[in-house]
Parts: sequence; C-alpha cells; structure tokens
Amino acid sequence: MALIKCSECRREIGAEAGACPHCGAPLSPLQTVVPRSAVAAVALIGVAVVAIGIYSLWTPSPAAAVVAAPASAVAPSKPTHYYTWHRGHVYGYELEQSEFSREHGQAPPAITYTYEGQQAGVFHLRQFNGRFMDVVTCSAPCETVRITNAQIDGPLKLRPMTPLWAAIQDMLAGQLEP
Repeated sequence: MALIKCSECRREIGAEAGACPHCGAPLSPLQTVVPRSAVAAVALIGVAVVAIGIYSLWTPSPAAAVVAAPASAVAPSKPTHYYTWHRGHVYGYELEQSEFSREHGQAPPAITYTYEGQQAGVFHLRQFNGRFMDVVTCSAPCETVRITNAQIDGPLKLRPMTPLWAAIQDMLAGQLEP
C-alpha cells in the first residue's frame, strides 16, 4: 500500500484512507499517488510533443514563400499570455535556454502545467517538470503557493519571471482553461 503525508499533521497514512487516523483530517482528492510508470509515460509523451513542436517550428515548409510586407503593415500584437504552447488543457512554459543549448541547436527545456480549476477560492495546478508531478495550490493574488509532491509539502514564495510565476499569472488572468 502506498503511503502519503497527511496535509494537516504531516504523518504518513495509507493512500486509500478517507481520513487521517492520527488527526482525523479528511484526505484531499488532490493527494493522490502517481505510479512511477505513469510519470514515466507522461514524461515520454511530453518530450515527444515538445520535440515534434520544435521540429515543426524549425523546419520550413517547401511551399512557403518569403513575401515582403508592405510598409504600411501593422506589427502583430504581443500575446496576452506567457505559455509558449498548449495542447488541450496542457500548457508549456520554456525555461531560459543555456548558451551550450543554443550553440548545439538544442531546444530549451519546458515545464508543463495543467490547470485543474478553482474550488472555494483556491486555484489548483499540476506541474510536470520531467521528474516530478507537483500539485500547486494558491489563493489570489498567489504571491505564495503551496507545492505538494512525494518529497515535499510546503509554501513557496513566487519569484517573478519563472515558469511557475508565468503559469500563475496566466491562471489569474483567465488565460488557462480547466
């Protein structure tokens, strides 16, 4: 039987328990155990999606023709969101690309988020960074979030211009769909 930590008393309890036998706190539906095989499958799919997306962006179409824009053309407006791609309800945020990656034509790494909605004023995101599946929760204005995974469960002060900060900004602005 898989063990998880109680969100109230921090003691280990069985994942199937309806409530903590130590303090009586109910088990949150977001406190789930993700099997390693499921995490590996999601990681493999995420890497494949990112690779296909990058390949399609960097590979010019043979039918594409370069056409000079007229001088009166208006520059396209900037996007109103921070994510670099999305498929359904999964949103990708790219990390800053290292000099080595740029020199070797490697794609910048990405972190994916799934917005799970809002309940009782608390926003819920799932973050996958290639190794861990994190549950991220916060209440507006979300200057501090709670990160929960198999290794940690605690508050984190958001740093501006990080992928998590960008996902939170998009979530608060209504740019993400559950």
